[in-house]
Amino acid sequence: MSIRISKWKILFFTSSALFVGGLLYLVIKNVKIDNFKKEENTQNEKFDSLDKISIFPSIDEKFLEAIVEKDVFGVSVLNDKLIDKIVKSILSRLNSFRGEIYFDYEINYNDLMLTIYFKHIENNEIKELKSYEIRF
Repeated sequence: MSIRISKWKILFFTSSALFVGGLLYLVIKNVKIDNFKKEENTQNEKFDSLDKISIFPSIDEKFLEAIVEKDVFGVSVLNDKLIDKIVKSILSRLNSFRGEIYFDYEINYNDLMLTIYFKHIENNEIKELKSYEIRF
């Protein structure tokens, strides 16, 4: 028994296989590109949401009452020692971060107000600025 295959049959099956293979290649390639774009968008969304979270803690009256010292008349003592305590306490409660933290402060003795400024810098880029206004 001999099998006779014509040239046209071989050409038809070969071209059909190449056509189907080409279609499958294009479909798989598009699926990979779409998945890559979805992963990239998801990563960007994650970074955007992380950027919106402040590394600096919020402070309240209880926080200040525990730190502030009062004189014999019950008036808050506003000095460098108090500023040092407040800054150290804020820095110890920072959320995780990379880079450096700089700070400065202003004391307004007329209004009994302390303003502390913080700057978070990473790779020579300012990531976040935060100021605390504290009235005594």
